[in-house]
Amino acid sequence: MARPLPGFEAVPPSRRNAMWLCLLHPAMRGFYADREQVLRDMGAHLRAVWAARPQDRELSGLNAEFATQDEDFARLWSERQVSVRRTRRVFSAAACCAGCRR
Repeated sequence: MARPLPGFEAVPPSRRNAMWLCLLHPAMRGFYADREQVLRDMGAHLRAVWAARPQDRELSGLNAEFATQDEDFARLWSERQVSVRRTRRVFSAAACCAGCRR
């Protein structure tokens, strides 16, 4: 069975979430066809979750980590968008299939 994301097994279980992978895993930078919109949607949803759980230290820690390690996230987070809608994700075929060509 092919691994869909090269190096995923090296990612600590605490970091195996879509937002962390999209922002900080090198193989995911080109995974989404419209990364900007995906980050915008994920960030808006993350802000809604964070607003509902302001005392959650783990979530606050993730937000701080994202903001300090990814300038796109920091920029989008500062826009203060909030949303809980679900959107359709379009993947880049080249990035998606890269792990399958072994």
